[in-house]
Amino acid sequence: MRFSEKLKPEDLQFLVVLGDGKYERRILRYILPKFDGRNVTLSIPSLPRGVMTAKKTGLAVLESLITLLNLRYSFNRVIFLVDREHISGMDEIDEWLKEHGCVIDSRVMLNSNKGAAIYHITHGDHEFELYVALAGRHKCIEEELFELAGRVYGKSFDKRRIKSPRFIKRLIEKAGAEDIKKCLRNLSIILQKIEEEYRDQRI
Repeated sequence: MRFSEKLKPEDLQFLVVLGDGKYERRILRYILPKFDGRNVTLSIPSLPRGVMTAKKTGLAVLESLITLLNLRYSFNRVIFLVDREHISGMDEIDEWLKEHGCVIDSRVMLNSNKGAAIYHITHGDHEFELYVALAGRHKCIEEELFELAGRVYGKSFDKRRIKSPRFIKRLIEKAGAEDIKKCLRNLSIILQKIEEEYRDQRI
């Protein structure tokens, strides 16, 4: 899988919507090479002025998605990664989507802890898939990085170290694919599903 800062409708691309900006962006960028799917690109584009006027977290981040739909941007696949501390569960996402003009044609849970799901959604005349991953054991994705660091290095680290971009990069590069799948569980489930469905597809 590849990372891009441009959204090209003609490519087999997933628009990525993140709640914690640069931190989650780094993590996602570094783990993509651990997954197959050479034809798949995950895109975190620079959004037009006015789409995101302030830093948002949780479900409020999805407002940028609705704005892009209203501006007639073309995309068919979206990944939404959000920390558990900002959301009670998938039912809260259901309600938010419905309140913002989305029709949920289907929702498929991908694991027993209800932390990963695929939605098929219609908004006006636009249909798209929304892949959702809840990050963190109880609160946030940092918890998963702490667990990964423990597996890889056999010791614990303080919060400041876990936040370091250089440390995150080295940690993920050193980690095996199986450790990443066990620690960053819901995100990995989503990426594995994409890997399986789109590995051999071309536009």
